[in-house]
Amino acid sequence: MTLICSTFSFSQDIKATTDGGKRVLLGPNGSWRYADKTEAKLSEDSDCTFSKYEIDSLTGVKIKHTELQSLGKLNYSSLDVELRKIKNKVSIMATFSGYLGCATSESKITFKLKNREIIILSNTGEIDCAEGAVMYFNLNKSDIIRLRRSPLDKVKITGSKFFVDIKLSNPNYFIDNLKCVE
Repeated sequence: MTLICSTFSFSQDIKATTDGGKRVLLGPNGSWRYADKTEAKLSEDSDCTFSKYEIDSLTGVKIKHTELQSLGKLNYSSLDVELRKIKNKVSIMATFSGYLGCATSESKITFKLKNREIIILSNTGEIDCAEGAVMYFNLNKSDIIRLRRSPLDKVKITGSKFFVDIKLSNPNYFIDNLKCVE
């Protein structure tokens, strides 16, 4: 990949264009990302879009984050998720825009699949008591296989005080997106 640099600043991102005409930003730590999110395709024949796809300059660890997407809504609140792969571990970052109480290690996300399987994941993130708290859920190989095999039927997210059943808008989210981080 040959890059044509348009500006240079020691502590800021460098704007560049790939041979293929894609605009990218080169980070001071050796990372890169697409300048325009609509260009954030892994390759021409891939439908994977990333908000972050880089190699840590110190550790050499590959880091991938898919674009944040809505999984569904309830009234005026939504559940947005992105898939992450860091050090060969796949996880879900979930943000619910309503109030569930605090996000703690007791917080859960429950997926009921169309094939009637149920997957329950526990939050591995920090305690977060803000509205719109962020939660992180690790996926093991079995979870990934099951989520790729069947569309979602129902999703429930549970905080320290409340739980919410989400009205799904994207039941094929995991079928369509897990391949992007595997």
